[in-house]
Amino acid sequence: MKKIIFGAALALVFIFTSAGIAFGDREILRPKDIPEEAIPAEQMPKIELPKFVEGERWEFTATTKQGAAKTSDILEGEFEAVYQAGELEVFEIINGEKTTPTQPSSAARIKRLILPDYIGYLVFPLQVSWEATYPVNAPGARRTYTRTVNYKVVAVKKRVVTIRGEGLIGSSSVAEWIYRYDPGEKCVVESYGDQLVGGGGVKTEAKLKKHTLPPVPGGVVLR
Repeated sequence: MKKIIFGAALALVFIFTSAGIAFGDREILRPKDIPEEAIPAEQMPKIELPKFVEGERWEFTATTKQGAAKTSDILEGEFEAVYQAGELEVFEIINGEKTTPTQPSSAARIKRLILPDYIGYLVFPLQVSWEATYPVNAPGARRTYTRTVNYKVVAVKKRVVTIRGEGLIGSSSVAEWIYRYDPGEKCVVESYGDQLVGGGGVKTEAKLKKHTLPPVPGGVVLR
C-alpha cells in the first residue's frame, strides 16, 4: 500500500512539473482589470506629492521572472524604505536582518515606488497622460540608449490610481508597466512590468506589504 501511494505521489509531481506548474514557483501575470485608454480629464482628481514624516516606513516584496531574455538587473526579495533627514534609505531584509541591497539598482527601484525621479511614472500632481524620456544603461550593455515611455492614468477606484506605461525597447519590442498608486499609503502599492510583451522577456512585480507611521509623544500613531 505504501509503495502504491508513493508511486501515485511521484506521478502527480511528474504531471504538475510537466505541465509547467512548479511547487513554490508562480508565474507573474498581468493584472486583468487594466483599461487601455486614459480616463477623461474631468474624472482625474488632483493628487499632489504627499508630505512625509520623519521615521515613516514602507515594506515591499518583489519578484522577478526571466524568460528567454536574461538580465542580471533583477528586483527580488523583501525591502524596507525609511524616510529620515529628508531622504529615503532602502534596506534589503535577509533572514530578518537589514542589509545593503545585494543588487546595486534595487535601492533606486524601491525609492521610485515612493518618490518621483527621472524615470517619470510618478509626476505630481498626477495627471491624465504624460511622456517620459530617459537614458538606459543596462548591466553588461555596450552602450546607453534612450527609452521613451507614454504613461496614462487609466483608472481611479477607491482613491487608488492605476497608471499604465508603454514604450519600446530597441526598435520594435514593446514593454509595458502598470503601477497602482495609493495617496493614503503615499506609494505605489502594486507594480507590474513586462520587458517583452508577448515574448519571453523579464517580468517583475512589487507589492506594498506594510506602511508604518511613527508614534508621536503620548503613544499616538500619526494618521
